[in-house]
Amino acid sequence: MFTMKFSTWIPRCIGAFALLASLSAVHGQVRSSTNYTIVAETQDGGGRTASSANYSLAAGSVEPGATGTSVSSAYSIQHGFINAEVVAVGVIVEGRWVFYNHSAWDGKDASANAGDDDAIATDKSALLPGSLASFANYTSYSRGINGIMVDIANLPGTPVASDFEFQTGNDHDPAGWADAPVPASITVREGAGLNGSDRITLIWNGNNLNATVDANEAVAKAWLQVTVKATVNTGLAADDVFYFGNAIGDTGDSANNSVVNSIDELGVRLNARTSASLAPVDDTYDIDRDRLVNSVDELYVRLNATTSGTMLVKLDLSASSSALAVSGLGAAQATEGATNQTREPRHLETDSATPGFGLTVANQPEIHRGTPVTMMRLDDGHLALVFELGESGQLQTSDDMGTWSDVDTDSLPQGWLADPDGAWIMVPGQGVASFFRMRLRE
Repeated sequence: MFTMKFSTWIPRCIGAFALLASLSAVHGQVRSSTNYTIVAETQDGGGRTASSANYSLAAGSVEPGATGTSVSSAYSIQHGFINAEVVAVGVIVEGRWVFYNHSAWDGKDASANAGDDDAIATDKSALLPGSLASFANYTSYSRGINGIMVDIANLPGTPVASDFEFQTGNDHDPAGWADAPVPASITVREGAGLNGSDRITLIWNGNNLNATVDANEAVAKAWLQVTVKATVNTGLAADDVFYFGNAIGDTGDSANNSVVNSIDELGVRLNARTSASLAPVDDTYDIDRDRLVNSVDELYVRLNATTSGTMLVKLDLSASSSALAVSGLGAAQATEGATNQTREPRHLETDSATPGFGLTVANQPEIHRGTPVTMMRLDDGHLALVFELGESGQLQTSDDMGTWSDVDTDSLPQGWLADPDGAWIMVPGQGVASFFRMRLRE
């Protein structure tokens, strides 16, 4: 908090200019005009009071002993002040953003500049303490979390690395996370942020996806905790903490988990983008953010596949999650518990009876409950079901639920698709009226 203190007794009925001109212990850097509050004890014994005033310091350096600081107010003091403080207000965090640095959206420029504003992930927002993560809180960018912006109104100084803390992990107990690499650069653009605030840009080098954590390397396939500390440079009254995650290749196909698998790969394949139909910044299938969706994005999905045990956790910062950690349940157990809660909703059950869909999954004992079934919307607007077969699954169909036939991937009906490796089968909803079940092959 930018604070100016003085203890000199000031006579009654003097102007505001005389008040600020008499300050002898003024520190800091004022970037823009702002409002101030006087907190003082009056000469006549009126006690400690707070009074808002339209005091505004001119932009520029304010050094100890400075005098003649301009004031834009006709406010006059009604009582003599003793032990008074003039306190700056309005130093707040206006915005927290993640952006795709070094992508097609910023001209593939790795440095910090105004072009980064166009690379902001408009469909993403910071996860705040007390909240439960969703797909809106993590990216699938192939370079990891290599760009963060923080907008602060009335920023009093120029933040450096020591004004921040960075941790990374992939469980529900951030207190036990490891230190993350510090940014390669920290820059400030005055007035470029939300509502005219100052925009702080943090940039990391792209993650090279090997086992070694390099200096200044972006966090990938994990969560990043950012703490903007309450310091002289930031002017904040308290630390500001937020989180962004990264799961390379996840297309958001499930609201319940972030597993990256053949369903994501199929989604990329079915939602291709070319130079004639460039992808928007929020296209979930453009993994490398080059505005094209093609085989390169498919490869990123395939090379970064995860399971329910290795996926990015849907970080739970709610009170229930905190209580779980305090109770002594370890991070690995907490992660396992969260995984068990998120696996089953991937399997189509009540959604199978969606009116007009034309597909039903028979709830028979023979169904393999561990086989995910995903509903997708194709480019033409029609829906489709994708069955993940795994290593031992055999999809069967029936017209009457009496006689069941194996689906032969070598002779599929028109419009059906199958993975060459036998990992999945896609069944279009249009014109299909059948029952389906999964049989375990012996």
